Amino acid sequence: MTEEEKRGFAIEVVEGLAHIAKQYRCETRSEVPMSVHFIRFPEQSDLRPEVIPVDPTRLGDDKETMALSIRLMVQMLGARYVIMVNEAWASYQDSTDELEALETWTAAGKSLEHFPGRKEVLMVSLDGPDVSLMFSGIIQEDGSASTLERMEGLETHGRLANLSYPQATKGSEVWN
Repeated sequence: MTEEEKRGFAIEVVEGLAHIAKQYRCETRSEVPMSVHFIRFPEQSDLRPEVIPVDPTRLGDDKETMALSIRLMVQMLGARYVIMVNEAWASYQDSTDELEALETWTAAGKSLEHFPGRKEVLMVSLDGPDVSLMFSGIIQEDGSASTLERMEGLETHGRLANLSYPQATKGSEVWN
């Protein structure tokens, strides 16, 4: 497979998982269980790509341990992409002052759950060396999820962001 075909395959998988997650949320009006999937491409070109689901409850009891476990599994499995399905608190900041307030809040170890103006979202993310893609929808009062917005190339923060590689990023959105 070419690099572009690998990227295309990963995008198709994440699009399918996003559709399933939104449908589940809307039909059951209950929390979508967190899931993690690794995508790897065997060195032998005649073998099919592998999508490896992992039960995140086996990866640790806290976000720090889970993030470290996922990053280690990426290396051990030789995975190229990580897909994560979960619900989270999100905050969108427009000004430098708002972003600084948010960074101060999270640097103090506080959850976005109590940050003013935060929203609860359903998110399905794809992370890899050549793509950063997220589908995100706001959890409505009735328990359903809004239309999933596709966001590509954005920079995310948080312990469970950028899982396919260790670099930290800076950006206007913070996921926690």
